[in-house]
Amino acid sequence: MSLSLRLFAPLLLTASAFGQENDSAADAEIPRLDTITVEDLREHVEFLASDKLQGRAAGTKGNERAAAYISKCFKDYGFERVASNGRSWFQPFEAESAFYKSVPTKNVIGFLPGTDESLSDEIVVIGAHFDHVGLGKFGSREARDSDVKDEIHNGADDNASGSAGLLELAQALSEAPTRRGILFIAFSAEELGLLGSVHYCENPVRPHEQTIAMFNFDMIGRSEDDYLFLGGTGTSPLWSELIEEHIEPSGLNLELGRGGHAPTDSSSFYDVDLPVLFFHTNLHVDYHRVSDHPEFINYGSEAQILRAAYRLIRTVADRDEPIGFSRADAEATPASSDAMNALPTRARDLARMARGRARAKIDKKGCGRLGFIPSSGLRGQLVISEILAEGPAGEAGLDTGDIILQVGDAEVSRSRDVAEALAGVKAGTEISIRYKRRKETETVQITVGK
Repeated sequence: MSLSLRLFAPLLLTASAFGQENDSAADAEIPRLDTITVEDLREHVEFLASDKLQGRAAGTKGNERAAAYISKCFKDYGFERVASNGRSWFQPFEAESAFYKSVPTKNVIGFLPGTDESLSDEIVVIGAHFDHVGLGKFGSREARDSDVKDEIHNGADDNASGSAGLLELAQALSEAPTRRGILFIAFSAEELGLLGSVHYCENPVRPHEQTIAMFNFDMIGRSEDDYLFLGGTGTSPLWSELIEEHIEPSGLNLELGRGGHAPTDSSSFYDVDLPVLFFHTNLHVDYHRVSDHPEFINYGSEAQILRAAYRLIRTVADRDEPIGFSRADAEATPASSDAMNALPTRARDLARMARGRARAKIDKKGCGRLGFIPSSGLRGQLVISEILAEGPAGEAGLDTGDIILQVGDAEVSRSRDVAEALAGVKAGTEISIRYKRRKETETVQITVGK
């Protein structure tokens, strides 16, 4: 970003923030909407993106300090501990990545109970990742031979902005709870391949059947001309109606993406058949660079976005019936984004690898036990995209491209069907697999793995 833009940035932010004070009369009827403020957002971002936190990379002291900050906020808001059987704010896990060393880290989880006992078994999830790329030893967009690769990547927009938004929504909702309970999750290790959200989806504190929707906030601080991208709009039959009612009146310049898959944590929840909505204000020249600093955050527009999201979240959490889930397997990324096309090839490849690893981890309790990774490209058919080395599928003679039709007595068409078919089946048990190869249908016996 040029020096002239740096000099004018504070003026632009002040003007935008001033414009957001003119809320409509209808907003006055929405409880605690006024608690979402520019001042609070700036305070959260400036702490999370400060040099003291050293870029918040998973497994670092800066990441730990960020987790402690978020957990203190949850405590101050009066949330309940629900991780580790209700004893902790933290859900620890090992962040293991193909392009970074394995490190211990943790998600931060707080729960706000609902007010309606008849809906006590249903929740809404609000999430944002709080990690970033630290000193840029992985994930940096700086030149390979540049000295700044070893400097702090503060990650003000990615994703101190989304984490600040999570905290502002948490404060507002804590002062005016909804009928359903709300689970707030700050994910770690997103930058290593959505690992925090994958871990949560493998180890949910509430069964997925109790979650009616997931809202994800990732990079919501650099809106230009009040732009907002909403991904996942095809994952519920009611999203379009609710967006028209609660988001469009905000005056935001909306771009919609129907797909449930995106390079962000909402994908992990879509992969377990949950409706998701992903809030994002697009990539920019400072993305994954040392220049992603707090002074460039458009706090006024971020507050506007969060107020609109707050209206929608309250409606979903208060309505009598769940909004329902629908398949939308396309990728949801802004069509107007030129920044992604400018990423180095290796960075794009790593993003795809991360998505693949995330999906493979989600599937491992089913397809992984049989020794293969399924393809996500064909709806209604469970196609083998990869045979795991020395796994049961390869030993039984299965191959890539085979279509799995039946596992034991259960017909299957998706990876979750396999997990359900293998529920309670012990490792070492032999089970029949019916599959289709080209035009021929065959049945083999396969030994279930761990």
